Amino acid sequence: MDFISHTVEGSTDVQLLREHLINAKNLAEDYGADIDIPKVTGLAALLHDLGKYRVAFQEYIQNGVGHHGSVDHSSFGAYFIHQFINEHSQAESEKDRLYLTWLGETIENAIMSHHNSLGLKDFVDAHVNSPFLKRLNKVEEDPELKDELQRVIQRFFQEVMGEKEISDYFDQAYKEFSLLIDKCFSQNKKTLLSNLFFIETYVYSCVLDADRTDTATFSLDQQVKRYDYSAVFEDYYQKLNRQLAGMNSEKEINQLRSAMSDECDDFAEKRDGIYQLSIPTGGGKTLAGMRYGLKRSILSHKKHIFGVLPFITIIEQNARVYRKTFNGDPLDNQNILEFHSNVAQELRSNKEKDDLLDLAEDSWDSPITVTTMVQFLNCIFASGTTNRRRFHNLCNSVIILDEVQKVPVKCLSLFNKAINFLKEVGHCSILLCTATQPALGDLKASLKIDGEIIQDLSQRQEDFKRVKFTDLTRQGIQEHPISSQELAELITYKFNDSQRILVILNTIGAVNQLAENLDSGQLNCKVYALTTRMCAAHRQKLIKKIKDRLAQKLPTICVSTPLIEAGVDISFETVYRSVCGLDSIVQAAGRCNRNGERDHGDVYLVLLNKDSEKLDKLREIKWEQKIVLNMLAQKDFDPDSLLQTKVINNYFDHFYQEIDQSELSGYPTSDEGRDIHLADYIEGKQASRDYLQQNSGSELKAFSGSETIAKHFEVIDQETVSVLVPYGKGSDFIALLNSQNYQDSLSEIFKEAQPYLVNVFKNMLRGLIEKEVVYPIEFPFSDREVYAVRDSYYQEESGLNYQIKNSESMIF
Repeated sequence: MDFISHTVEGSTDVQLLREHLINAKNLAEDYGADIDIPKVTGLAALLHDLGKYRVAFQEYIQNGVGHHGSVDHSSFGAYFIHQFINEHSQAESEKDRLYLTWLGETIENAIMSHHNSLGLKDFVDAHVNSPFLKRLNKVEEDPELKDELQRVIQRFFQEVMGEKEISDYFDQAYKEFSLLIDKCFSQNKKTLLSNLFFIETYVYSCVLDADRTDTATFSLDQQVKRYDYSAVFEDYYQKLNRQLAGMNSEKEINQLRSAMSDECDDFAEKRDGIYQLSIPTGGGKTLAGMRYGLKRSILSHKKHIFGVLPFITIIEQNARVYRKTFNGDPLDNQNILEFHSNVAQELRSNKEKDDLLDLAEDSWDSPITVTTMVQFLNCIFASGTTNRRRFHNLCNSVIILDEVQKVPVKCLSLFNKAINFLKEVGHCSILLCTATQPALGDLKASLKIDGEIIQDLSQRQEDFKRVKFTDLTRQGIQEHPISSQELAELITYKFNDSQRILVILNTIGAVNQLAENLDSGQLNCKVYALTTRMCAAHRQKLIKKIKDRLAQKLPTICVSTPLIEAGVDISFETVYRSVCGLDSIVQAAGRCNRNGERDHGDVYLVLLNKDSEKLDKLREIKWEQKIVLNMLAQKDFDPDSLLQTKVINNYFDHFYQEIDQSELSGYPTSDEGRDIHLADYIEGKQASRDYLQQNSGSELKAFSGSETIAKHFEVIDQETVSVLVPYGKGSDFIALLNSQNYQDSLSEIFKEAQPYLVNVFKNMLRGLIEKEVVYPIEFPFSDREVYAVRDSYYQEESGLNYQIKNSESMIF
């Protein structure tokens, strides 16, 4: 009989199981080569659907007996490897026995978890149990399943790969794996268990992507992409150099930018590492970092370049700069993915089911991907196979982390361990880009930084100083909080002195209130409000309008959340900034007199009262605000020194000292009443001690808790959901998805829809649906939904227009 892997609803087309397994193996080998373990990843992919040789699965898929997902097919390949190692290993040394066990656990977990929405099973969880062994023992403890496994294996040997061939293949996989572990041990034995966790995650990611890619190739009639982008990088590098050569070199500020860009170009010839790129605001960091990335990719044959921006900023500005520079059109997204979030939301977890909406989500295989810190961290730690599928594509890449100081405090240990792995094992070159470098190398879970690209930092900061700071947070020695109305009156009073004004506040509620107060005043001026209630395409349109007015020197006031602080090339005469972290204040100053249009621009620091700017749920901003207010309150402190390197370093010293003392950087949380730190579940050190005390005869050698991390991990405190908004082309995408006539183009729709998404808090979604603000577009072949906003609730002035509780929190 023919053994079938996949069918297409409404079609007689079938994909044979042997074809799927071989295709997945070949894809996974390509992916695994990035960290030199192609046979390890190939073996896991080859066996991931071994259980589909079960009679029960074939009865379902060929004759409709049972329902989709009712037959466990993920345990069989895992147990086959477990049994194979026990029967065939001739390990003579303790080291070989340890490495073989680690290899087996890595492959077994990847196979058994390839439909698990929480990712890899915990080797040991917070309750000192082993969900991994429990799943593995499901076959071990059932004689009927063990007997059936032998029949399944024979079918595999007959159809796919013979017993001798699979044995030889395993030997090659073990050789790769042992060399990689030896390398990790020789580099830094203290990080061995941490790197093992990420190797497990990497193998899992390769299996997921190989499986989903081949399934999508069959089910959605897609083409498999190949990863040789060397010609693209060479072309883009030459275009960028031509553009930089054509800059007006008569202006001093362009000469300074050009000098730092040249330093980046020269530095790209050094070996891979984690490097700081401390370019002052307005110094051309976006293109200088990309110049390094392109040249480094050419010289060391990198597969991808990733631009990662902070979670409170916009990514579309950088993407537009890249598209205009490299493709000649800011709207031409060829080779450049602008990724905001997943379009389809996972509602139910069916552990044995392929989902077409899942298959259609982007896997980050473009030459250049621009995304947020939220999505970057999600692909490593969050739940959802769609997220974890992308992780392997980070390896053998250049990763440009813009405004790296914005990594949320609770995620710092997890972030540092992941970045260290990407450098030490993942063959990545990583840039930490910011004008205000955080002391990430000084934390207990430190980042292993290899150096700074830009020399003479203090002088560079002074060269780019174009503003004068005024502290309005105090009257005398007392703090002086003001209301939104009082701030509006202050801006009105000073309006004749400066008529092109930017006001940056910490919350959406504060922005909307001030914009309303200014609009209702006597100013003969256009007032714009920018928040993340607007989709990216909408914000870009408004930013262009604002830039056009500024170029014409028309009276213009923009009130914005911090989204405008990083990555937006815009210049106002005057900036008002509600007090926050020093790094954000420096970024805000970078939007003032950006190109030296005046002798100096004015930056006013203000402190809004609790009624006007509610920060109760924004703990980090309150914490940062307190440090800055204490600095400003020091006797004889000069606000104009806020841009100096020594002041910035002093700020971060205080910031990270408090973090280490309070142990906040390890992601503290609670698991069913037990206080835990998620960062501890990477190595599982305490878990291993506790587990072995209770299970002294266990052969378990890995003790990490990936599933525990995924269960609790959220980059921000409240999880969000993407909704598709009826703005511009967003309306067309909503109509197309509602029409149900799109199956062959789902992947392209999801990619093109990225600029038309808005994120809302997940705990508010049900209320939005009940109020008919949002409605789900359901898909008969999927457990996922796409949420869309009704036309009347999205407006040109404010974006998503609905009074949501807790709206003071920033929607990123």
